[in-house]
Amino acid sequence: RDILQQKKDQVMFVQAGPGRGKSVFCRMFANLVRQYFYPIWIPILIRLRDIPKLQPSFRDTLQERVTAKFASDENWLVDRNTQYLFVLDGFDELLMEGRTSGGLEDFLSQVGQFQRDADQGKDMGHRVLITGRTLALQGIERQMPNNLERVRIEVMDDQLQQQWLEKWQGIVGAEKRVVFEEFLRDKRCPQRVLELAREPLLLYLLAAMHRDGELRVEDFEGASSTGAKILIYEQFLDWVLTKQREEWLQRKLTEQDTDSLRRILSEAGLCIAQSGGESASVKAIESRLKGDEEAKGLLEEAQKRIGENPLRNALAAFYSGSQLDETQYPHFLPRRR
Repeated sequence: RDILQQKKDQVMFVQAGPGRGKSVFCRMFANLVRQYFYPIWIPILIRLRDIPKLQPSFRDTLQERVTAKFASDENWLVDRNTQYLFVLDGFDELLMEGRTSGGLEDFLSQVGQFQRDADQGKDMGHRVLITGRTLALQGIERQMPNNLERVRIEVMDDQLQQQWLEKWQGIVGAEKRVVFEEFLRDKRCPQRVLELAREPLLLYLLAAMHRDGELRVEDFEGASSTGAKILIYEQFLDWVLTKQREEWLQRKLTEQDTDSLRRILSEAGLCIAQSGGESASVKAIESRLKGDEEAKGLLEEAQKRIGENPLRNALAAFYSGSQLDETQYPHFLPRRR
């Protein structure tokens, strides 16, 4: 309630690194508003990567993107009895063309002006909240609207981690929860692993791998800091490839077996890491794989079976984006390389 009622002229920008829970926060916050404040406030969650083209104004973008029946009325945004909370998730995932043409700055300026208009207009009391990675605003700070308030999702502290582990206990039982905590407290557990255990997504991966017997403190004995980092990311990738989905489902979705997927994802991760960003074009990944005769043969075989680009098919199974010629990996996959 305080967030909605205070600083009504401000756009809140929630920033955090990958895996810190920005998208989960969006869904939880939108659901909280729906549960406790509807119909005074109506939350509308929009994934920014699903916006095909930025319109001349934020209002036009909303008219284009919100397709619910109530939005068919051209005056739906100027009803004094209805206030909308627009939760815009993934500022860093706006189309690449916006990144190179000043579109990101223009978009923030549009949102800032929309929020000022909503605060000053008697028939508009709407609020806008945006999430994005910390680096998303790098280089455009001077062009940001002066009513953009930046807040940050911090890593888990001890109290939040304990709350998470209590919920984990409800899934796996007290014994497995205690054994996992002992793993984290063991002096042989690398500092890098303890740092990862402060990030929600990676804490889940660590806990799930430990539950399945795929993560043991003995694995890290004698490993340097760099060696421990490489080992844990290799284990992450192996677990995602072999445990997240059964082999038959993996093949059905991607037309590739586990070893082929590992090869493709490793090269894609290296391609992204060398680009210095968080995404790489499918063409760049295809070019890299042309030198790998085995991978090339596997992709050609798959293309004969499915009649479309098998590489795009395989990559889409691990990141679902709106751009057909661009792939982006969340969180740990590029880090492995």
